Amino acid sequence: NDFDIHSQNEIKMLFERVEKLLLEKFNGVQDLFYELNLKGFPCLKHLFIVSNSDICSLINPIDRKHPEMAFPKLELLDLYKLKKLEEICSFSCELSKPSFGKLKIIKIKLCSALKNVFRISLVRFLTSLETIQVSECSSLKDIVHEEDTTSQSGSLVFPELRHLSLRSLVEFVGFDPILLEEDTRILFH
Repeated sequence: NDFDIHSQNEIKMLFERVEKLLLEKFNGVQDLFYELNLKGFPCLKHLFIVSNSDICSLINPIDRKHPEMAFPKLELLDLYKLKKLEEICSFSCELSKPSFGKLKIIKIKLCSALKNVFRISLVRFLTSLETIQVSECSSLKDIVHEEDTTSQSGSLVFPELRHLSLRSLVEFVGFDPILLEEDTRILFH
């Protein structure tokens, strides 16, 4: 009681070297990156976040003016039952290479506030992504999102994507925001 584990510097130092991290019922944290580790979790390979009622995003910079390097070795991201998760990485966040460059698998289930999985500017970092599994996210509209759909150029590329599983997504509109032929949207192009 009255001990705020995520605000302790010693705990944040441990997060710098950890390779596998399970945060279960770890409430009181709204932004994983800025509240738990400012060095981008440089060694983290597997991240599991389960049953969290407070987290809104993994990375949401406040008053940051330079690009951030985040999760450079992350291979597996598993998000389960995160009630308030709205985004993985906020639109105001600028990332630098090798952020998310080794991510191979992303699994998301029962994240009712999530509207999209990736913003379009994050896709260029996802060169190793092999598997996307998303299920039972009642607010999810698309996998890739862009606020301003008029600024798009070319098609999205996930060069290693081999497995895509989308289940029970009642608000789902399409994979990405790219429109073809006057307001026509198709799942893949």
